[in-house]
Amino acid sequence: MLDGFADPGLQGSDPGGLAFDNAGRLYGTAGGGGQFADGVTFLLGQVSVFNWYEIVAHAFAGGNDGDNPGGPLTFDASGNIYGTTMDGGPHSAGIVYKLMPNHSSFGWSETILYEFTGSSDGSQPNGVIFDTAGNLFGTTSGGGSTGEGTVFELTPNSDGGWSESVLHSFAGGSDGAAPQSQVTFDTGGNLYGTTLRGGSGGAGTAFQLTPSGGQWSETVLYSFCGGSDGGSPYGEVILDNAGNLYGTASAGGAYGSGVAFEISR
Repeated sequence: MLDGFADPGLQGSDPGGLAFDNAGRLYGTAGGGGQFADGVTFLLGQVSVFNWYEIVAHAFAGGNDGDNPGGPLTFDASGNIYGTTMDGGPHSAGIVYKLMPNHSSFGWSETILYEFTGSSDGSQPNGVIFDTAGNLFGTTSGGGSTGEGTVFELTPNSDGGWSESVLHSFAGGSDGAAPQSQVTFDTGGNLYGTTLRGGSGGAGTAFQLTPSGGQWSETVLYSFCGGSDGGSPYGEVILDNAGNLYGTASAGGAYGSGVAFEISR
């Protein structure tokens, strides 16, 4: 066991997944606890093979600062951390944030890159990833033109701010609804992800977004039926070298407790 989160008042509680930075250090988020009880972003350091310690990089304060961080973290080449909170911000619809290390004080400073309004731009973001040009991409579980979630892009501006573009608004029904995880790029610049609900089988989808002429078009690759094939896919997907998709579904399967799946071309 690396860390037991023995003091949720300071260390956080309900931790999510972990991610390595470029130096091999482990970072993650905890959706609750921390100094203000609104979650933390933390670092795990190693003293010895069996001895790890936790450093809280940022304790979220709720309100405009955001609360309930979740989704995997991502890093730029300078070691800055990028992540999202499901709630908080001025519209209580979540934020995208950046944490920058302060090497002189061994602390971290937070910059809020985008505050979701909960309307057409989306709400409840699920983590972000970079493309090769330095833009950030992610999903929101709610909001969009029909309230069923979005895939979005954040583009840095010359003044240091960021602008959001909605690449796809989920319509529910056969289109899918309520994505819960990050998207994944292939080598051709296409995006892949899952939705928790919707699809022709009613139990979620795996989808692809393809860029063309500044626009993105969606293709539903698979609609889960909730039976032996699984249902309600919750996590992100990964690709092998042949372009096959792998992921997990939280329901269905032979025992009704979920599946690990492959979607082949």
